[in-house]
Amino acid sequence: MKRLVTYSVCALCCCVLFLYSPAAVSRASAGFLIWRDSLLPALLPFFVCASVMQNTGVSGRLERASLIFLSLISGAPAGARLLSGYGEPDARSAAILNNVSPIFIYASFCSGMVGCPRLALYILPAQFLSAAIMLILFPIHIKSRPQASCPSPLRLLSNALQSSVSAMLNICAALVFFSALMGGFGAMLGAGKSGSLSGAVLYGMLEMAGGSAALSKIGIGMRPLGTAAAFVFSFGGLCVYAQSLTFAPLPFLRYFSTKLMQGALSAAIAYIFLTLFPLPLPVYHSVTADTLLHNTLSIAAALGAMLMALSVVMMIGAAGRYKKAKRKKRPGWSAVKLRL
Repeated sequence: MKRLVTYSVCALCCCVLFLYSPAAVSRASAGFLIWRDSLLPALLPFFVCASVMQNTGVSGRLERASLIFLSLISGAPAGARLLSGYGEPDARSAAILNNVSPIFIYASFCSGMVGCPRLALYILPAQFLSAAIMLILFPIHIKSRPQASCPSPLRLLSNALQSSVSAMLNICAALVFFSALMGGFGAMLGAGKSGSLSGAVLYGMLEMAGGSAALSKIGIGMRPLGTAAAFVFSFGGLCVYAQSLTFAPLPFLRYFSTKLMQGALSAAIAYIFLTLFPLPLPVYHSVTADTLLHNTLSIAAALGAMLMALSVVMMIGAAGRYKKAKRKKRPGWSAVKLRL
């Protein structure tokens, strides 16, 4: 059954990409340009430095602190990539450590797309604080690797360049693929020119880079924009999950329940910061009061749907744990026979 569903979904995607190929190719080209102009220069240097630092052989608390620090500054899917060096990573730990690069948020989104660099002063603390809260709630446990002789710096650099370029190519492939799918299905559903906040957030939940570009093109105030962007960046999206799968197998439900919680925390923190310390430019596009009301209701609906989905995921997890505990307490058939 699972094979049939997978085959059917792939066949549907092929049909959509063929029938709506102009929209799919256009969106895929835009995704490739985002990777070339924003993600590659923002992520590759940090990937190289992170790989060199991870392979120098530090251990103990410094190793754990270095892992968290590198994951927060390198950019997704660095969390899954770094954790895979310690064996098969936990999906929740990989989800918490998969964060968007601060360089991308500041240079590409806030400065380049939005044109307001100060917005990064609200989004970045929200992302870091939400990750810190999640790390307190769900601590990361890694096995210390045996100490080995440290290779020469040039050898470390050579290995880091090779692995980092390979990781960036995986990111490029996932970004282009999901961008093409979004273009094809968007054209099929007639959602290519909606320009709504809820549509941009949904796009970001599927593909983060393209969703952030869509967010920057709609005329909304800085408070809803910063709140929505904080959620999209901390959530990461299905595309980041697909990139993480190239490094380790991660259970879907456990990963996305963690990212929903982290995204909700980040959005709440960004909203509080933007309310207490508003930006001097409340609106960067000329919009009407009706448009502002519509966008406000859209983000409220998106956050409500997100919280509802999180509640459903938590209820499913609680039910699974209850069934597992009940199964452990129930005596087996052999135990029943002994009692008789």
